[in-house]
Amino acid sequence: MSRSDALCRMAAWSDSRNIAKAVRSQPRYAAASSVTPASHRSGTVIRRYLQATKENDTLLKQITVPGNRRCQPMIIAKETVTLIHTDTIIHGLPETELYESLSEDEKTRAGSFPAASERQNFIVRRGILRALLGTTFGIEPSRLRFAATPVGKPFVAFPGDSGIFFNLSHSGNDIVYAFSGHPETGIDIERIRTVEDIDELARNHFSAEEYAVLMNQPGWKKNSAFIRIWSLKEALIKASGWPLEQGLAAFDVAAYCQMNRFELPFGDIHTFTCIAPVFDYICGFATALAIRLDRNEPLNIKRYSLQGGQFIEL
Repeated sequence: MSRSDALCRMAAWSDSRNIAKAVRSQPRYAAASSVTPASHRSGTVIRRYLQATKENDTLLKQITVPGNRRCQPMIIAKETVTLIHTDTIIHGLPETELYESLSEDEKTRAGSFPAASERQNFIVRRGILRALLGTTFGIEPSRLRFAATPVGKPFVAFPGDSGIFFNLSHSGNDIVYAFSGHPETGIDIERIRTVEDIDELARNHFSAEEYAVLMNQPGWKKNSAFIRIWSLKEALIKASGWPLEQGLAAFDVAAYCQMNRFELPFGDIHTFTCIAPVFDYICGFATALAIRLDRNEPLNIKRYSLQGGQFIEL
């Protein structure tokens, strides 16, 4: 096994700490960390990491990974639901450039976090969002403008008529993004952890059926089951714009908890396609996607992991 193969194998299957060690040992990661931002126009370094070229770009070198997956350029398009996972350690993009790409409002929001780790997490997840979309539209990431629909669904306002909607979620250092031409798209990630007052929370926020499913779990599985149900509900809320004042118990996902993909009637007229998990290689996390499609509309999904400035298609 070559060194590149070994690194990609670790990146695909190890925990985040081992991934970080693998990525940081690669020459291109060191090169990214040592970039002097003053010597580059804003966004150019980011595009070097994200853009495909006709030549064999060494920053986007094709590397074989388990299951014939390959490191390769990533494309965001209205016709495809593009899902991306990364974290604040392994992304491999120059963080000074990410900060400089933020809007003034985003910089103000970043400065409002009391903890340095929270500020850094916000800068990275918003900066990567801008880098991805800036590359897609061929403009400087700092020029992007975002807006929201009346029910709070974010979309790209500039460039106009892009037709691209997005949703993101983070838990700890891990970040997931969803891009599509469908406004009713929601994604969620939750770290599986010990939940205090789990019975009371489930009684107050789960349907009777969901509560029964949870109570039937052995003690060591109860936290995991709770987080997975919660994550699916979060994705549905984000996709549908469900008003929280109506409560989480008003809709039920209990019957689908053992299914990877299913159709969920939601309210009186809508049906959502749900997938959980959407990134099954992320150990210790629950992930879920919810999206409303037109009748008989195919669901074309592309999944990527952003590691060391490269996209591994999953």
